[in-house]
Amino acid sequence: MVELPEPDPNELFAQIEAEFRRVGVGWDTLIEVSRIVAGPRPPNVPTPPSDSFSGDLAAFQDVLDVLKSLPDNAGREPFISALTNIWG
Repeated sequence: MVELPEPDPNELFAQIEAEFRRVGVGWDTLIEVSRIVAGPRPPNVPTPPSDSFSGDLAAFQDVLDVLKSLPDNAGREPFISALTNIWG
């Protein structure tokens, strides 16, 4: 089995930023998707800051793949729908 090199996170994030602009969404929309997928938090679990998102590189690759599949100026709803179908 051939091992592929890990993607360069800086390059991945640069591609995501470019696709965000093309599709018409941003990091805030990605944070919204992560909250939708996570569901309600139990009362004893603190809520992370509203501007935070964490994930491994595979999760960010999912984001890039979804963005690339959407047409120009698709906007929030198609992005949210497509990513929640993968992560949900």
